[in-house]
Amino acid sequence: MYEMHFGVPMSGAVLNNINTRLDARTVAVLLKHSGSKLVFVDPASLQLLHDALRLLPADHPAPRVIPMEDPYEKQFPPADPSTLTSKDIIISGGENISSVEVESVICSHPAVSEVAVVAQPDEFWGETPCAFVVLKKDEARAVPTGEDVIAWCRARMPHYMVPKTVVFRADLPRTSTGKVQKDVLRDIAKEMERTGKKNSSKM
Repeated sequence: MYEMHFGVPMSGAVLNNINTRLDARTVAVLLKHSGSKLVFVDPASLQLLHDALRLLPADHPAPRVIPMEDPYEKQFPPADPSTLTSKDIIISGGENISSVEVESVICSHPAVSEVAVVAQPDEFWGETPCAFVVLKKDEARAVPTGEDVIAWCRARMPHYMVPKTVVFRADLPRTSTGKVQKDVLRDIAKEMERTGKKNSSKM
């Protein structure tokens, strides 16, 4: 990991570290989103990787797998998992991948024009996805409800990634350069959680 952290960028490529504690479906999502061409993997994680590769879409080219034997593994055995802390885990930007994936799935809905997904505080889970949706202006099309959007997501992604709240808006707040102001949407999501507003809210 240390060698690749410097070697891969110096070769002109992009390094995408994947946490081996994730499940195969999540690893597959990260591989698909990043468009990884090569995967360097410790032999101990080969089964996890193979399971993830089987979950990639049929039309998505699988990356080349390169097992990395550690010549010092017997001399320095891996740490007991019970002694590991969050400082022992390296992840590159993984916290944003789920938002991108959720936004991609919601945007594939025929009635949706735009979407932005942010984290919303949750009493039991800490944070859950909250989707702000702008619908297409089409009077001939049935207007979906928040439950419809959630059902659409459930059929197309892992359930833990499905938004718990859907908010329909006329537009999304943007900066003067056109960038969606997710900080504004996060504040709205926090206020909704505080006041107990549910799905299908219109703003």
